Amino acid sequence: MVLVNDQHPFDVAPDDDRRPAADAVVPDSEQEAPEDRTATAPEPAPLDDPQSEADALAARRKHRRIAALSVAAAVIFTAGAGGGAVASLALAPNAVLLGASYLLGPGFAVGTGTVVSPGAVALGPLPAFPLLAALPAAGPTPSWLVGVLAVPVLAAFVGAVRSQRAYAVTAYDSAALRGFGGGLVAALAATVLVALAGGPMGTGRLADIGASTGEVLVAAVASMSLAGLLAGLVTAFLQRRSARRASARRASAAVAAPGSRRGAGSR
Repeated sequence: MVLVNDQHPFDVAPDDDRRPAADAVVPDSEQEAPEDRTATAPEPAPLDDPQSEADALAARRKHRRIAALSVAAAVIFTAGAGGGAVASLALAPNAVLLGASYLLGPGFAVGTGTVVSPGAVALGPLPAFPLLAALPAAGPTPSWLVGVLAVPVLAAFVGAVRSQRAYAVTAYDSAALRGFGGGLVAALAATVLVALAGGPMGTGRLADIGASTGEVLVAAVASMSLAGLLAGLVTAFLQRRSARRASARRASAAVAAPGSRRGAGSR
């Protein structure tokens, strides 16, 4: 029996027929390395690891320090902006007392070799401080500025007059003594306060700030005590004259009273 093959000898086999067999041998160079399925992810550090806790604590402390430094910087910036005004307000009483020394005549110093007085102003390099901006310019002062020396004299005079009127002492010696004593007490109090107002504001030239206590004492006693003495005498004179006039009016009224009565009786 003859078997006949219907397939032409030159026919090409389909693509599926040209695929290598499943059991075909593949060269080693073309084989892929098998996947290593035994590799595992790194294990996380245990939560109770002392090193991890120490690192976290150090990080928290660092953040706290940064926050504290930020707050401190803000405070310092704010203080720098308004610190000059606050310091000026704190030193305002000292400035007022040194101004009293200026009105008395001796003036005051704002540094070694400086003087601020009604007669002359000599200044050197000064720090950038708001309160010092009120100082007059260096050099000769106007002639009319000497008139400020009358301010403490008038203050003592007015005080002695008010005291004399309140107690009505008409004797000249008592009035003069009271006025002089009141002016002397005021002069001593002013001298003590001016002495306390001075003091160093730093080193170098700024170590000499304030007024000369001896000069202030002499000027205050000479102006305020004599003004009180004069006020006492003047007030006593005016009170005595007022008392004499009142007495004369009463006497005139007493003399006129009987005549008016007689005229009324004759009618």
